[in-house]
Amino acid sequence: MNILLIEDEEALSEVAAIQLRNLGNTVHTVSNLEEAARFLEKPEDALDLIIADHRLPDGEGIDFIVERVRAGCTIPTVVVSGCLTVADAAVLEREDIPYYRKPVIYSEVVRRFEPPRGPPPPPKKGEVPEIRLEDTKRRSGFFGNLFRRR
Repeated sequence: MNILLIEDEEALSEVAAIQLRNLGNTVHTVSNLEEAARFLEKPEDALDLIIADHRLPDGEGIDFIVERVRAGCTIPTVVVSGCLTVADAAVLEREDIPYYRKPVIYSEVVRRFEPPRGPPPPPKKGEVPEIRLEDTKRRSGFFGNLFRRR
């Protein structure tokens, strides 16, 4: 995914960008709303997701995002902040904009916006299929059949 991250705290921006890049995403970081607006003017940078902090040096991320959504922006957006009020959350819910409270694991934020993955292709003849932990949890619970009553 191609992601725009709007975060003014340098350390948080670095950590978030590392987490997102480790998942295979391309991350563009900006530290204020003016930089974000300039970035969004570039048609060559097709974005898949905008992640915005709320309190920024030149305004509020919620206002910026709501304004973009109302203007017809179709890029999925999410607000991530450690200082959301009940009123902020109400605005985001009314506008159908997802939000997360910091601290947050960015892989969970991005997972919500990733395209669904289908089942893995069947193994080729003579090939041993890969077994993922998620598959075994889904079929038999975390501890497998260890505690199943007989």
